[in-house]
Amino acid sequence: MKEYACIILARGGSKSIPNKNIMNFCGLPLIAHSILQSLGVECIKEVYVSSDSDEILSIAEEYGAIKIKRPESLAKDESTSESALVDAINQIETNKHYDSYIFLQPTSPIRESSDIKGAINLFENENLDSLFSSCKSEDFLIWKIENNKLESVNYNADNRQRRQDKTEEVVENGSIYIFKKDGFLEKENRLFGSIGTYLMSFNKVFEIDSYEDVDVCEFFYRKIYPETAGEAINKFIFDKVKTTLNEDKFPDFDDVYTDTISEIIDRLTIMNIRYWYLEDAMSEEKELEKLAKLRLKSEVLFKEKRSMLIRMLDKLFIKMIKGEITYTPSNIKQYKNWENK
Repeated sequence: MKEYACIILARGGSKSIPNKNIMNFCGLPLIAHSILQSLGVECIKEVYVSSDSDEILSIAEEYGAIKIKRPESLAKDESTSESALVDAINQIETNKHYDSYIFLQPTSPIRESSDIKGAINLFENENLDSLFSSCKSEDFLIWKIENNKLESVNYNADNRQRRQDKTEEVVENGSIYIFKKDGFLEKENRLFGSIGTYLMSFNKVFEIDSYEDVDVCEFFYRKIYPETAGEAINKFIFDKVKTTLNEDKFPDFDDVYTDTISEIIDRLTIMNIRYWYLEDAMSEEKELEKLAKLRLKSEVLFKEKRSMLIRMLDKLFIKMIKGEITYTPSNIKQYKNWENK
């Protein structure tokens, strides 16, 4: 398999939903889903986010992407994605070289790393110049309105066919695009030459363009990812956290960077105690002096370890996206002898 770079475009001036690209979607900034899905594909060596917004670029970097600052002239309402892609590729190619690029839209989070892998396989096996992802549209009967007149587009309204007799049709779902660099730069169009399509399941046709789309997309996203890593761990910690809330059993830190589950549990415990569980878990504590000491200890440890925890969680979440680790409350205990901690 060849090596690829992935480009994600995310300008800051969203009109339909302010700050749409970094809105909270299923526990993560919206753009983070596309970044992590890309990082879950081995042949994608780098993920770039192009934006005019420093806030978006900062968040993208936290989740493993490389920043590309887009000129304001290419981030206007009338600016095209193609113009931003040309700019991004030109910036990348000053130091790196890729024959082909993958383009993901952050507003289409209902995809999996396996979808991107499947699209790449098709692109290479069919020796395509460009590719788009799609879903079947066999149940859509489309009409256009022109000069206040209705006209059927994908079927003959005067001779309505049976569903089984219709020609197969697909709809471009905006989730994945792949194209050869030279052809794209020549045509300045993501689709050209020998075009192919990677078919995705119909529930992946939805994207976020308005507030109404958010609930729909979250519903189908949860069908693919029932729980994020953090949610699954939080549920497990909730049952365990009270046993750590005394000075003898309080989590100990050795300042060794590690991604073992037991260490992550310890560090997550601190974070969760600080923000969610401290008040509730210690509500029965009668020794106020001891309570004050533990509160102070959790505050100090949280401040010291928070940034490290975030980096470690990012690393683990990437492993989850790749399929190397699966977190659920029922199986998390099998990793790294958690029960022995």
